[in-house]
Amino acid sequence: MRDRLRVGLAGFSEHPWRSVDKTRRFFLNAIEKKFEYEFVDSSDFSGDVLLNFSSSKWWQSRENDFPVIHCIHGGATIDVEFLKKNLTNLYRTDGLIVNCHSDVELLNLYTDESPIVSLLQLPVDHSIFYRRHDYTQIDDIIHPDELVIGFFARLLPQKNLHGFLESFYCLKRQFKKLKAVVVGNYWLDYPLFNWEGTQYPNYIQNLINQYQLVNDLKYFTSTLSSSDLALLMSRCDIIMHPTLSVDENFGYVVPEAMACGTPVIGSAYGGLKDTLAEENVGFAMPTWISDSGLRVDLASGTYACQKYLSDHDIRKNHSQNAMKLSSIHYSLNAFQNKLSAIINETVARHKRSENKDTKVSLGDFLIKNNTDVNYLPDTDGISWNDISNSVYYYTSKSTYNQEKHLVYPSSPFHLNQVSKQLKMNNPMWPATFDVSSEEIKILDTFS
Repeated sequence: MRDRLRVGLAGFSEHPWRSVDKTRRFFLNAIEKKFEYEFVDSSDFSGDVLLNFSSSKWWQSRENDFPVIHCIHGGATIDVEFLKKNLTNLYRTDGLIVNCHSDVELLNLYTDESPIVSLLQLPVDHSIFYRRHDYTQIDDIIHPDELVIGFFARLLPQKNLHGFLESFYCLKRQFKKLKAVVVGNYWLDYPLFNWEGTQYPNYIQNLINQYQLVNDLKYFTSTLSSSDLALLMSRCDIIMHPTLSVDENFGYVVPEAMACGTPVIGSAYGGLKDTLAEENVGFAMPTWISDSGLRVDLASGTYACQKYLSDHDIRKNHSQNAMKLSSIHYSLNAFQNKLSAIINETVARHKRSENKDTKVSLGDFLIKNNTDVNYLPDTDGISWNDISNSVYYYTSKSTYNQEKHLVYPSSPFHLNQVSKQLKMNNPMWPATFDVSSEEIKILDTFS
């Protein structure tokens, strides 16, 4: 008689996205340690439970001979039509694994009779990501007495490198010895809201030239080894992660930076709302939705960077707090134990269920925003109105400090007073608005 469950693994082929493939490897290592397993390509499986990492096949209608656990990788915001179509194929004894509280909230809104939604925060490999103290191998790149702010992400508009450069430019005026480290590769054919297309590198280069930052930026491609990546993270005094990627369901940058003892100033969005929820480990910039896209309070993040860079004691204290938090909540052992518990509980629930044939039913949540307003360019795929109602639950839902009544544009803009149109100079959300003569007078005050 077997004393361990047998787990079928579906959709575990290598993934082209580096972060998703990292997640895949974490899952595989955990399964190998905890269970008997087999890779499943067809419906011919007779084990205890099937874990579906990324296969669409197992979302189709089937007999409920064993429970299926599906992994949701940020799909609660961008795959809403797929979920709406396929959630009703699942049984209530099936399971969904998500990586942030926002996804738990959304999936429970999407369904009335729901499968069990389990929160599983992803881990950090602490044998690689830890605090370094010897930086002699990069002293010729970054001088020991220089302050360093880092940006680690794919270089595409939704990751907001342009917003990072804006903050860096503001900070340079106060901190003359401040340098920036940028690590990432451009992704010119990103499939979602890619209005800038192949022009984003030119946009960034023009911004660097305009802000006169050429000699203050150190750029590295994402082909760095994980060890070198951890060294650079550790050398940074702070890391800024102003992401507005609509499917940012976790974001490895924050817990990996925390493991390296580097405070992160990041967007309070999706998974970052969880990883930056603790006080005294970093700062979460408020986010919200508008009719023309996502917004982040970059000014509050720039101010937080200023406080960190001005006070060595705060940086040291928050560095220690971050390392401690990372070792507790984002360890490989914690991840493996949690995944094992989810699988065991799913199997036990399926066995004791008296209504195994009860399927999931949809709730009355209005997934699509049916407004006729559209300030953004047309797209071939998903539009902003298709997902904005769902994206709302990823944001912090806050806007501005109502006591200070501080008003500023979300990005630079071009105002055509002849056609009475305002175009946002924002490669992430390039909205265009019709404006009245009265509005033009107000907007002239920002010129």
